[in-house]
Amino acid sequence: MSPHHARALRRALVAGGVLGATLGAHALTNPDVGMTAGAPFIWSQIVMVATLLGRRTGWRVRGFARCLILLAGLPFVAHATIIAAPWAFGLGAHH
Repeated sequence: MSPHHARALRRALVAGGVLGATLGAHALTNPDVGMTAGAPFIWSQIVMVATLLGRRTGWRVRGFARCLILLAGLPFVAHATIIAAPWAFGLGAHH
């Protein structure tokens, strides 16, 4: 497997794992959140976009500060976006 394909596969696995964990956690804690008919398609598109984005350089070590910023900042941005436009993520939320 080429390094480019390996990095794309890693991004796809991470994005799919994060999406799966997020959906599972939200489904368990908030049963009022409905799913639209196009949700699986939208989720697959989210994983594909995450797979294609990213640097095409070699493997690099990520520091603690960078990981902390990503782990705290990205969920905040995602939740703010989902609250503003739940339909864009395939959700039929009842706020």
